[in-house]
Amino acid sequence: MKQTNLSTVLKQSMLPAVAGALLLSASFTANANNAVLSIDPETQCFDLMAGQNIDAGDVCLSIDGENLVVDYQTQDGWMLGETHTWAGEFADDYPQNKKGNPKIGNFPYNSGNIEWVDNYSVSIPLYSFTDTFADLNALCGVELSPFYVMAHAVVGMGNDISGYQTETGWSDGDRVVDRGSWATRSSFNFVVTCDDDPDGPGDDGYRGGETAWVVGETEFTSLLSCGADDIRGTDDENNVGSLSSKWGWSVGPIMAGATGTYPIYAAAGQNVLTKGSHIGNATITFDGAAGEVDIDVQIFEDYGFKKIQIFVGDNHTCTVAPGQLGYQEEFETEQQSYSVTRSFTGTEAYLAIHFESFGDCVTEEDGGNGNFCPKQEESTSSE
Repeated sequence: MKQTNLSTVLKQSMLPAVAGALLLSASFTANANNAVLSIDPETQCFDLMAGQNIDAGDVCLSIDGENLVVDYQTQDGWMLGETHTWAGEFADDYPQNKKGNPKIGNFPYNSGNIEWVDNYSVSIPLYSFTDTFADLNALCGVELSPFYVMAHAVVGMGNDISGYQTETGWSDGDRVVDRGSWATRSSFNFVVTCDDDPDGPGDDGYRGGETAWVVGETEFTSLLSCGADDIRGTDDENNVGSLSSKWGWSVGPIMAGATGTYPIYAAAGQNVLTKGSHIGNATITFDGAAGEVDIDVQIFEDYGFKKIQIFVGDNHTCTVAPGQLGYQEEFETEQQSYSVTRSFTGTEAYLAIHFESFGDCVTEEDGGNGNFCPKQEESTSSE
């Protein structure tokens, strides 16, 4: 495998958003060189600085399909009350006044009041700020300029007097102006990993990643959208129909005192289990007396995961975006067992549990199902 750290050329004129989306969709599903886009680990995470000199947590970047995901995670008792996020290809393209001070209210991704949570994720379509990745194959061996992110947050520390002591927070980086706002801009690099074998993937040690969900009683596609007011089952002119067209499951209801074991499936597109890989099981116990939901994950020997994201609530989740499920933990190495307890005081519990999973590629030609393999370019010939 060959890794290319992107850091200087290939500038093209910006395409319209819809055209960019179509190009990205084609390139991410059809890569002759098995090109995979990720973030350079050395520029992946930044300290979330509160009041200029307090390390209140981290801001980390990742790629999820065709999106740049910006994860805010606090620490040491600090909580998030609001976030504002901008990402771009050019350093000075952020919304600003005449003096260069950022206008955070004009940042394209604003959370609004999120009522003091310890993590929050923003999903930004790559096509919304660049067309550079319209053809990943063209980037094998090509260097690109750094990209930029400005991650602002209102962070708070609870106290017994006024509720929360609040501070302004920014992802650590270079100040954007010498005077005025102390706002900072963080620079990061993309990495394109290309397969040295142009004929496609094989089972010769390649270990790939797939999204995975705990299989529950209810498919995301069968849930009604939550509506503009975030009320389960509400349909209105702004948010009509099902919760999502994406595959995955909601677990529950689980009654107080109940325990159940549920399979974990990776790459089960359209909720078809025969397409996916059964990578492990999750045992869920709702201890109503203690007000806790216990989750125990056991992954089979040939698989692992590096990130888990969990929703626990008194009804089905209102989002299928993994970074917005409410709780997450990330690991530097693959995990095969994991246990966590989440506080919950309702009468019946609903969960949604997502994994970034990993496994060995075994092609269909070699008796596997092709999951965890690099995606090959689909033939367009009429033979």
